[in-house]
Amino acid sequence: MAMAGVYFFVFKVILHIDTPHYLVLVMCGVLPWTFFSQSVLEASESITGNWGLVTKVPVPVQVFPWVGVLTNFVTLCFALPVLGVIAWLSSAPVGASMVLFPLVLVCLLLLTYSVSLLVAIFSVWYRDLKHLLSIVMQIWFYATPVLYVESMIPLRFEWILWANPLGAPFAMIHDLWLRGAWPHPALMAMSLVWTGFFTALAFWVQRYRSSEIVEAV
Repeated sequence: MAMAGVYFFVFKVILHIDTPHYLVLVMCGVLPWTFFSQSVLEASESITGNWGLVTKVPVPVQVFPWVGVLTNFVTLCFALPVLGVIAWLSSAPVGASMVLFPLVLVCLLLLTYSVSLLVAIFSVWYRDLKHLLSIVMQIWFYATPVLYVESMIPLRFEWILWANPLGAPFAMIHDLWLRGAWPHPALMAMSLVWTGFFTALAFWVQRYRSSEIVEAV
């Protein structure tokens, strides 16, 4: 909420961003983004930081990033009622389409875990990956419609929304919380495609590299 307050003050009060229900926009963007970024950053040390368990106890390596992801997801769920109150006080047009919000959260959860698992595994061999991640996350933050709506993106840069795995989920969140509209089927399809791709990739990498992790740690 502190981050959302700062963003709201900078973009709405100082820069005068003319977007209805901007506080709701900031909250429904910052909360899921914080969940995603925090989970991925923590995953970079989830396996290497537990080398004692990895080398001595036969624990599946995919458990370690899952712990961080699940913890941050619970935190996100506890913050959602605050978002609901802000949306109600702001008279945001939340409607029946909100029944799709749990599906969006599930896609975001699977996508976050898949990316976190990949980061956790590759961090075993590339220990400096965690330093690169901080830069990647800053770029990814501004490439994702967190503080702005997708309609503000110039036409020549719209491809970034589709090339960004988080673009479709955040666009659907805007439809649900800011417009009370049903998300476009293309957004749902793109979200499912990216989620399925990263899930399959993460478990494929985990399957073929898990036997080498114990020796590499």
